[in-house]
Amino acid sequence: MKKSIIIVETDQSILDVLIILLTEEGYHVKGTVKFQEVETLVNIEQPKLVILEFKLKGLDAIKLCEQFKREFPSMVILAISCNEDIETTSAISGFDGFIAKPFEIDVLARTIHLMLN
Repeated sequence: MKKSIIIVETDQSILDVLIILLTEEGYHVKGTVKFQEVETLVNIEQPKLVILEFKLKGLDAIKLCEQFKREFPSMVILAISCNEDIETTSAISGFDGFIAKPFEIDVLARTIHLMLN
């Protein structure tokens, strides 16, 4: 069975590319640009990994991470952001990892592989 990934990304073009690339890597991938869909999507899919844009308008990524960790303790949550200062905040807040944008796709793929294996 393929490992499931949910991606929450504000830029539709980046989201589309990530879905294609990670699907080609053998993962079952769903994504959204709408923060209102995140909780429902995670509850339905119950993914192994959530890639979460740290700065989503109208969404507190830290609270969402804490909620997912309570509901799904084995879920891995990776923060992504163009603000590198968030790396420390994300680590303190319970995220399992952080990748700064822009990122190399091979770095992202390697990070995901390590986090899921």
